[in-house]
Amino acid sequence: MPLASSAAGETRRNALILTVVGLFCILVPAAFMRAGIVDAYTAHIIAMGGINALMAIAVNMIVGITGLLTLGQAGFLCIGAYSCLIFKVDLGFPLPAACAWAVVITTVAGFLIGFPVLKLTGDYLAIVTLGFGEIIRVVFINLKRLTGGPNGRSFGTLLSQNHEAALLVVTVVLILVVALLQNFLRSTYGRAIMACREDEIAANANGIDIFRYKMTGFVIAAFIAGIAGSLYAMVVGMVQPANAAFLRSIDYLIYVVLGGMGSMTGSILAAYVLTYLQEFLRFLQDYRLVIYPLILFFVMLFRPQGLLGMKEFSFVRTWNRLTRRKNAPPPESEAADGAPVSAAKPAPVDSSRAVLTVENLSIDFGGLRAVNNFSCCLRGGELVGLIGPNGAGKTTVFNMLSGVYVPTEGSIRFRDKNGLEHAVGAMKPFQLNRRGIARTFQNIRLFSKLTVEDNIRIALHSARRASPLDALFRLPRYLEDEARMLDETTRLLRLFKIDDKRHEQARNLPYGEQRKLEIARALASGPNLLLLDEPAAGMNPQETEALMALISFARKEFNLTILLIEHDMHLVMGICERIIVLDYGSIIAEGAPEEIRSNPAVIKAYLGEEAVK
Repeated sequence: MPLASSAAGETRRNALILTVVGLFCILVPAAFMRAGIVDAYTAHIIAMGGINALMAIAVNMIVGITGLLTLGQAGFLCIGAYSCLIFKVDLGFPLPAACAWAVVITTVAGFLIGFPVLKLTGDYLAIVTLGFGEIIRVVFINLKRLTGGPNGRSFGTLLSQNHEAALLVVTVVLILVVALLQNFLRSTYGRAIMACREDEIAANANGIDIFRYKMTGFVIAAFIAGIAGSLYAMVVGMVQPANAAFLRSIDYLIYVVLGGMGSMTGSILAAYVLTYLQEFLRFLQDYRLVIYPLILFFVMLFRPQGLLGMKEFSFVRTWNRLTRRKNAPPPESEAADGAPVSAAKPAPVDSSRAVLTVENLSIDFGGLRAVNNFSCCLRGGELVGLIGPNGAGKTTVFNMLSGVYVPTEGSIRFRDKNGLEHAVGAMKPFQLNRRGIARTFQNIRLFSKLTVEDNIRIALHSARRASPLDALFRLPRYLEDEARMLDETTRLLRLFKIDDKRHEQARNLPYGEQRKLEIARALASGPNLLLLDEPAAGMNPQETEALMALISFARKEFNLTILLIEHDMHLVMGICERIIVLDYGSIIAEGAPEEIRSNPAVIKAYLGEEAVK
């Protein structure tokens, strides 16, 4: 596979660059210490900066990447630190084994805590995780035999007196964590987590299990905090319950906010700078508590997005610029001039078989029945319009068909990509997407801060073959996955004529191109049923004409059955073969466009009883 070979070569070249940079970061401090340029005190501060950088990465993984506000991350550091030292000193484990077990315990704690609390969102999640940190602190205070009570416990010397070894160990671990985490975040798994941050509803509709990926981000953060806690125990040699205090979690959150939420390199930079700044201000005893917050205040006043915003510094990109190496355009695909062929593209349509069968579908919101006894049957390849006045219940029907709402009554049967029929009324959106139902939204729901290319690649998530381990170490299966997704993305973007915008953020596209991107993203999963919710909303007549041609072309090219909600009667009458009319949640008419155009009940619903007379 040429693309996979090219990607493998690029990966080897990048790995060589990063290895050289990593060795430089490791060997230079060691050489400086041997030469006496860096004394033991400075080495200790740099090592603590590295530990704080790991905690900043852990917090950024939750707050910046996953998009969840948590305030108890210091509790995981404390669990890791106490576990490491108890395994080493009390149980007599070798240091590497003690660290490994400490990380395992912290990760398990992250899973056990995350499973219930991640069902909460927003302020509730922040308050619960704040409570978790305080619970950890109080528990460790009362476990006096193991933890030494409120004053903590000194465990003798591990690396606390060998500052050169401490600095080297912390630096090596930090480099490895950053490298592996960046590999993960640039994979389909990382894109799935960021999609959850950007828009949970859109992510779910594109085949992503929201809770699973929130849990993944939370557990990864706990894993990194466990590593930081083990290093803290080794470097400091003493742990106190106060390490789990609320203010310590706030310190780590400040590193993330100052560096830029979503930027790992920004968090690392902020952690090192603020760690050294805190030590420097110790010499200004009376002014320390004033200067430190003032610096933060002015930085956030004039740079509210943080030092790097969501950008990442890349040694590879820097090297390419220095050597005047331009990023090559995506390789030409052999099928570039043809239609995209999705990995999950359905078989040729069979118009004699029902793709979607809906019977007596109803839903109540409190005492209000929003949809009442809605029934329809869509056969393979049909393009059916669903129309009605504002508030008639059209989008509510779409939300039931796509799994956003669970019907109060009725049944939905859907024939999937493999021709198998399922009862899908209780399925979640990501499950329906994987079976072949894709949708767009009345109000465009793109992953606005991600690139156009990434929006499409996220929709290909369910077609992945690589495991998280493949992604971490960029193994051949991961490279093949990424090459295949890049090829499919390129062909889709060319088909929709937005390939030249592939590296722009989705929010920067003109409105019409955002609509095209949303439809392209819906098609990326290879559906056999496409639900279009007012795709022409906000378009001018020229854009609407182009959209009509695009829908007709996509229907034929992708073997689609389409159910369309639209208020633009020119579009509906121009491309739909059959139209269903809703009013007050009930079907009042169904038939060909010519029949609907002259139907008295439809005219009355739209124009009032006087229009019929």
